[in-house]
Amino acid sequence: MKVKVEQFESGWQGLILGLTSKEIDELIAALKQLKIDRGHFHFRSDFEGFPSIGDIEFYWQSSDASSDLVLEASNVINPR
Repeated sequence: MKVKVEQFESGWQGLILGLTSKEIDELIAALKQLKIDRGHFHFRSDFEGFPSIGDIEFYWQSSDASSDLVLEASNVINPR
């Protein structure tokens, strides 16, 4: 997995994640388990080399909690 921090001129930041097919399968499995367990999981680095992203946590959030990100999957065909 590769991660890069993107710096926008506005001061906002973004994350760019590169995943292999195996990592995508593992992420899908972790997300499915998260939905069942309502717990959390992490992506973690080895904290080596140039400072970047050390940890990204995913956690279950109730549907009535406020959100500040949305999934924008323009290459995904939405089932009808």
